[in-house]
Amino acid sequence: MTTAHSYKYKISHKNTSLSLISQSWKDFDTIIKSIIVNNNISKILEIGGGRNPYLDSSFIEDHNIDYTIFEIDEQELLLAKKLYPSFIVDLSSDEADISKYKGTFDLVFSHMVMEHVNTPDQFHKNCVSITADKGFVVHFFATKYSIHTLLNQVLPDFISDWLVFTFQTRKKEFHAKFKAYYKWCFGPTKKNIARLEKVGYRLIQYNGYVGHNYLNRYKFLHFFEKIWSKFLLKVNSPLMCSNAFFVAQKSKDS
Repeated sequence: MTTAHSYKYKISHKNTSLSLISQSWKDFDTIIKSIIVNNNISKILEIGGGRNPYLDSSFIEDHNIDYTIFEIDEQELLLAKKLYPSFIVDLSSDEADISKYKGTFDLVFSHMVMEHVNTPDQFHKNCVSITADKGFVVHFFATKYSIHTLLNQVLPDFISDWLVFTFQTRKKEFHAKFKAYYKWCFGPTKKNIARLEKVGYRLIQYNGYVGHNYLNRYKFLHFFEKIWSKFLLKVNSPLMCSNAFFVAQKSKDS
């Protein structure tokens, strides 16, 4: 049986501190599972789950979850194990056929998808539309102004692809690399909070993380990487985040 997590939510519009990126994946995993366990969540949508759904089958079975996946890449679904209902749906399109899902899901979430969305305004409006009243939305994403994402934006694809599959633990046979736009992908800045609230979210929490750990396999280089990360932590600017996630609910006016 999966162990339940406890998590205390707080409004974090006045973000005064950030954390190191090494903590981001653990925090995201904790908050997703805590929301599910503590709120008796039953109907969940993962956006972009493709061949690699985030939640494992044992957790889904233990908590009797009705798990659905939306994916825009047909090839990703062809490679999936087809354990859960999966559909080709592009939530970034104003022509997305989602009328039958309106107000359906208790939790809508994505994991490293938002940076690939070219029309974030429409994407988030659609997320709000398919979320049930008092349901949750959680998006975990890479942000625009870290060193590695800046390189991803300026380097030719064949070079950035080589860097990703060389320095990350990602394997081509399990994780594809898609074009990234990084629109609305920032740490907890006042501007980003405002635009997210404008589309219909009521933000509950917004965490930002600085630094990176791509060089931790190289002892000498990792030493300088840690110094840089600690420097970013002292600067404490949400614009310099590498990863971020936010937790929201549908606002009363949506």
